[in-house]
Amino acid sequence: MMRFGYYCMIFHFKASEAGADSQRGFASRGKMRISAGKAKVMQEIKISADEAGQRLDKFLHKIMPLAPSSFFYKMLRKKNITLNGKKAEGNERLKKEDILCLYLSD
Repeated sequence: MMRFGYYCMIFHFKASEAGADSQRGFASRGKMRISAGKAKVMQEIKISADEAGQRLDKFLHKIMPLAPSSFFYKMLRKKNITLNGKKAEGNERLKKEDILCLYLSD
């Protein structure tokens, strides 16, 4: 579980480093959830026109470049990453205005 938190910290660092907090609302859209004694933070990402057309797994690699592919596919299988409120497989093409939710544990 320590590994998951590490990738989440990198994701938060990269998002704020790029100035994405103000542009895309990463910090303002975070919601806390408590499950089994551990806090989960939901990051909601709205897909822009520039990001549309990409495969979901490739987009995830862009926002968390240090995380291995196996990490993304595990999170997709466990429904910790959802696309438009539904379970995603990773091979979906992103469309403008899609909502990507990442449930990250602290």
